[in-house]
Amino acid sequence: MFPQAVPEPVRLLLPVVGPPASQAGFYLAGGTAAALQLGHRESVDLDFFSPHAFDPERWQGQLARLGNMQVLDTAPGTLHVLLNQVRLSFFHYDYPLIAPTVDYQGLTLASLHDISLMKIASISHRGARKDFVDLYVISTRVWPLAQALDSLPRKFTGRYSLAHLLRSLQYFEDAEREPMPRLIDPSITWPKIKSYFQDQVRLYVRNLRSQTEWLDR
Repeated sequence: MFPQAVPEPVRLLLPVVGPPASQAGFYLAGGTAAALQLGHRESVDLDFFSPHAFDPERWQGQLARLGNMQVLDTAPGTLHVLLNQVRLSFFHYDYPLIAPTVDYQGLTLASLHDISLMKIASISHRGARKDFVDLYVISTRVWPLAQALDSLPRKFTGRYSLAHLLRSLQYFEDAEREPMPRLIDPSITWPKIKSYFQDQVRLYVRNLRSQTEWLDR
């Protein structure tokens, strides 16, 4: 693990909020879960997900006992708060985990395999630069993009358009309106990231066409 990937307020909060969140069925995903496992960039927000429906008002009452809390927004299945000046978000997320979770200081982390698929889904809605960065590092260090794309049905079961996802992975205009996240690994550059996704999507589409042609014979 790479605790240096998060600032001190987050490091101090993890062992406080992690165990009760895990006991309530939440797991940490998003950029901070990726950064803790990869150490490639800094991340400051904590995004928790649960496959179970939860009561935001009841959960914010439990969080208030852990420190100085301010509610930012609440909706059915969603809660955003500041806890000890750290932004926490909690979501009801009814897609299954495809790989075992990781335990860190009593905190349950989603696997990098699951984070990869969640990043692909996020990019398909709005391509944030940090999502491209995280997916690039996971894809080049842990789980190749083609394998992740092939595994999408295991998580999302027909609730997506592969063509749209592939287009989104090559659409960078929204991301380029944002600054790069604070990187720990200086070898990561935006031109490398763009080239990687353009090359990988082209290769993936070419392989799909080859498979289709073979099946049509």
